[in-house]
Amino acid sequence: MFETGTGVEKNLVKAFRLYKEGDRLEDPACRFALGKYFENNLVPEDEQNRGMEDVVSYYEYAADKGHAEAMTKLGYMHEHGIYYDKNVNRALDYYKKARKQNDPLAINYLGLYYYRMAQRSEESLKQKYYEQAINLFKESRRLGCTRASNNLGMCYEQGTGVERDMAEALECYMEAATRGYSQGMFNVGYVHLYRTKRSRLNEDYEKAAHWFRAAIVKDPELVDAYFYLGLLFEKGLGVDCDYHSAFGYYKKAASLEHPKAATKCGNLLATPHGLVNPDKVEALKYYKRASELGDAEAYLRMAEMYEEGAEGVRRNEKLAVQYYERARELGLAEGSVNLSRMYETGAFVKKDTNRARELLIEGANNGSYIARNKLISTGVLPSMHAGDEKDDDSSVSGPDPSGMYFPKRSPFARPESKRSAFGSAFESKRISQIGSPTRMQFGEHNEYPEEENKSHAREKSESTIKPRLHLSLIHISEPTRPLYISYAVFCLKKKKKKK
Repeated sequence: MFETGTGVEKNLVKAFRLYKEGDRLEDPACRFALGKYFENNLVPEDEQNRGMEDVVSYYEYAADKGHAEAMTKLGYMHEHGIYYDKNVNRALDYYKKARKQNDPLAINYLGLYYYRMAQRSEESLKQKYYEQAINLFKESRRLGCTRASNNLGMCYEQGTGVERDMAEALECYMEAATRGYSQGMFNVGYVHLYRTKRSRLNEDYEKAAHWFRAAIVKDPELVDAYFYLGLLFEKGLGVDCDYHSAFGYYKKAASLEHPKAATKCGNLLATPHGLVNPDKVEALKYYKRASELGDAEAYLRMAEMYEEGAEGVRRNEKLAVQYYERARELGLAEGSVNLSRMYETGAFVKKDTNRARELLIEGANNGSYIARNKLISTGVLPSMHAGDEKDDDSSVSGPDPSGMYFPKRSPFARPESKRSAFGSAFESKRISQIGSPTRMQFGEHNEYPEEENKSHAREKSESTIKPRLHLSLIHISEPTRPLYISYAVFCLKKKKKKK
């Protein structure tokens, strides 16, 4: 009661004293609780803290006496090599013993284990392991585990082990969110944000903003929630457009090592956005930090600054070529297109038209309409036919017409890590690992089926085309705006020809 504040004022010191009295009577529950207090340094000031060896002895004593939570805790420690040498078989033994006592945390961990097995197994065994994981998540959910609800929601959202069902996914996430689980709150917000890719309803943006805010109140280190709030404020979606708030959220996410957020900070500082006077030097610092974390766009922005030169930034052709090349290696089409231009004109590199054409084709394959249109104009590619057009929305990891960024996400994680170690296309850490404050991230998945993300820009109705242009002009970020505008103009010209 004193520990949770149920019926009385919360008082950890009194709770600790009571647990110590129970420990004298060799009560396993009290000994396990003391182990947690010592491990998390929650002991009173007049009490000497214990080392990890003593902490583990408390857990082992409680587990030997049949305490389910202690078994789960030791299983987690063995599985992830905390204090002990990593031993998955030993961990499974603890989880299975705790499961016999209906411990929901242990059951959830077993589900995560089988999910990982499915990720690593050959195709013939994947479904078997997925089904085991799903059944365990459902069992843990029935026993009240919020993290199991969250994990089950991710499975329904991704369609792993079950038929993809966004309504069921949202129900699972909402269950976890209403019980106060921060990652569930974030996932509810993310589902509403994803819906806007098709609905464009401001109501969904508002709900997304609400749940992202709730998530960071519950967990101040939930990095992705800061990033998405920054996007919403930058674009004015569901909230009033406010560059100061956007920069604040991006800056917080960047401090938690979110690479795309660091790039966004650089973008806001590099160009006038009603925020502050442009500060290219400070922007370059953010780009460098983002590039160290593996963000491809950061390399592109640094290359542009070094190619053109800027106030406080000396022109450096060698670095410009180097960073364009790095952006290209990370799969960014603009890197290939800019290098192609250099090889074509002989700027900063030896002129090589064959290499320029190869890079242009590479850029087109990576989704650049600039590269594609140039290849068509030079006769390398045939002209586009009416039925061949695709909008950029077919790529879930690229920019959305509203300017939102939907990364490729994946549920499987590094335990005991409170922040993301993102790659070039940052991944959202949305699946949970319980028993600790960490978020979990599963393995690689395609995000959403392509058929759900196809564009509707080619619809015959003029009323469909005009809003599309409106979104392109207002919400698309500067680097990608020309692609959308050129395509929108193409659509209008084609429509006039039909008339």
